[in-house]
Amino acid sequence: MNKFLLSLSVAGLLTLSGCHCNPQQCTPGAQACACVDGATCNTGLVCGSDNLCVAPVSAGVQIPDAAARGCEMVLTEAAGTEVVAVTFKNGAKGTWIRQAPKVAVTVVSGGDSALTGAIDLGLTGPAAGLSVSKAGCVDVSGQRLSTTISIR
Repeated sequence: MNKFLLSLSVAGLLTLSGCHCNPQQCTPGAQACACVDGATCNTGLVCGSDNLCVAPVSAGVQIPDAAARGCEMVLTEAAGTEVVAVTFKNGAKGTWIRQAPKVAVTVVSGGDSALTGAIDLGLTGPAAGLSVSKAGCVDVSGQRLSTTISIR
């Protein structure tokens, strides 16, 4: 009987040594934790498609034609990459809408200035998983330009 009690005591100690009682809790909105209300994360993080907060991967939209004053584009997401934020810079104004796996982006210059470096994208996957499906730009007089928009 003593061997039985000793075996039971050793088994209990081994079980307790592997116990993760009271593990650190994941705070909603923090990195690698659940998004708050299914869409919000702490500052600097974005809500990924798996409903977890992640640091976004930055990518830019390259508009090489200095004459471009307005552009519209449709981006296509590959599996594993999702556009979660679009930021307009250098005085540019724009809007975007996502209907997976497509993202429509429209931008205009805030004045008579080039759109070079005017759009930054926040992604939940690699930039290589995003492609430009359709795009078009116009100059200051509204004339169509033949320019190629790319993701960098």
